[in-house]
Amino acid sequence: MAITQYSFKNLKEYLTNAQYTIPEYQRGYSWGKEQLEDIWGDLLHLYEDDELTEHFLGQVVVHNENKTKYIIDGQQRTSTSIIILDAFRKKFSKILENQEISNEYKKMAQKIIEEINVTYIPSGRGPRSKKRLTMGENDKNIFENYIQKDMDEKIEITKSRLKKSELLIYEASIFFYNKLTEFIETENNLSKSLDELVKLFDLFLDGLTVMYVETDRLNEAFIIFESLNARGKSLDTSDLLKNHLFRIGQHNLAIIKDNWSNMLSNLERVDVTSYIRVLWNARNTFVTKAKLYQIMRSKIDNAEKSLGLSRDLLEYSELYSALAHPEELIYFDNKELTKIIVNLANIGAKTYYPIVLALQINKVSENNILLVLKSIEVLLVRNVVVGGASSNSLEKEFARIAYSITHNKTNIENIIKEIQQLTKSDKEFVYDFSNFIVKSPKTIRYLFRKIENFNENEIKVNENNNKVHIEHIMPQKPKDWGVVKEDHAAYVNRFGNLTLLGGEYNRSATNSTFDRKKEIYKNSKIKITYNISKKDKWNIKDIEDRQTELAKIAKDVWPK
Repeated sequence: MAITQYSFKNLKEYLTNAQYTIPEYQRGYSWGKEQLEDIWGDLLHLYEDDELTEHFLGQVVVHNENKTKYIIDGQQRTSTSIIILDAFRKKFSKILENQEISNEYKKMAQKIIEEINVTYIPSGRGPRSKKRLTMGENDKNIFENYIQKDMDEKIEITKSRLKKSELLIYEASIFFYNKLTEFIETENNLSKSLDELVKLFDLFLDGLTVMYVETDRLNEAFIIFESLNARGKSLDTSDLLKNHLFRIGQHNLAIIKDNWSNMLSNLERVDVTSYIRVLWNARNTFVTKAKLYQIMRSKIDNAEKSLGLSRDLLEYSELYSALAHPEELIYFDNKELTKIIVNLANIGAKTYYPIVLALQINKVSENNILLVLKSIEVLLVRNVVVGGASSNSLEKEFARIAYSITHNKTNIENIIKEIQQLTKSDKEFVYDFSNFIVKSPKTIRYLFRKIENFNENEIKVNENNNKVHIEHIMPQKPKDWGVVKEDHAAYVNRFGNLTLLGGEYNRSATNSTFDRKKEIYKNSKIKITYNISKKDKWNIKDIEDRQTELAKIAKDVWPK
């Protein structure tokens, strides 16, 4: 493949590298508010996070034909970058009208305006005749006359006369100008506002980056474009990292490619980027998905590190797949450990994965991994499933514990203590359990099975969900129950109103009266269901009382 250039460039390098042309066959400008918000958010993210030195915008694929550089992929982000630079120019020009501005800041604003005029948005006159970007016929007129012209030559816009793509360009220009206005209005001090605006301008050019690919063959440019945009999606973090590892792999390239390919085979139905992030967080300080690629690219910066990361990604990919699909893939020999992983999957738990990978990296025994996961199961049931906390609220804590395991070789007792410190107390748990509502079938079955099996040594609840059904005691569609509509809505999904039915399940009795349901419950081998048949009636107080009783049992089923 005739790739003549391949590198990561910041916007300053990219926009000053050449003059670019949008081919006539390309569609017009198409970015709406969602995409504009994204790129503005990227810039603010860079501005607000001092540890982040760059932010990746996406790829640009260029076909170089007779020294004309046609943008095959990246038209929207390139034209939007020019629109943003023009918005900066307009904002700095507006600032110059302020009588309170000092001569020092006037010179600073004029310098930036001149830099934009000469370097990024030449007007097309004299020595500045070569525009950085030539749009296709659809958008050329408005782009040249409203975006690229000098401030004193811009045309007036009549929105009603604009074509769709022209209107989007106009609205993008207004959007970014307003965002810059809001940005400096957050500061009361004019001088500080201008300093921050200059900082934002520099970050825009120096910190926002693209992956630049140039080829001298049109068909190959399209092959690259299609491979980078498989199924209409932009390049994912995992793809970016793969390209980075391959690029710096040098003499290790063949091994790195094999490792990557084998890793993908192990992760057949798993999001690769999520796996990479979990493994990274198991060994490094916590990183969000948005920052993952930038951090990894800066840390993995030579051939040996590239090879090492590819080996690690392969080594732990089978474990990650087993965590994600524990009912299909078994990784550990310890059956009880596998069962707990299945339980955690049933309650939708994923944020604990870095801890398991960290334990495996440090070759901790399966028995000790089991002890840690038991404490995690209790934490998640108490805090998240019943307590209502977001599972993501524990993500940083789990990553911190994983990092401690990897680097400090923390012993099992201390790990469990850390997890227990995060876990809700008995008093809090009993209160939460006495009042919570649950709708997830997997969670309902999981909770009832654990409660039923806790003191039952002989008969265990069937694990086959096709043979164990969820029963609403007060039915979802009550006919002859005489229950107030508001009470029904508030209590029908309370845990105390639910139970499990096995082979005695009778669909025809689902919405029956309590007297008829009792006859069915009498035949149940599930004790918590059989016990309901001893009741004379079933009303709101009965639901509350049963849930309180179950809460006291739950305290022992999931002990802190």
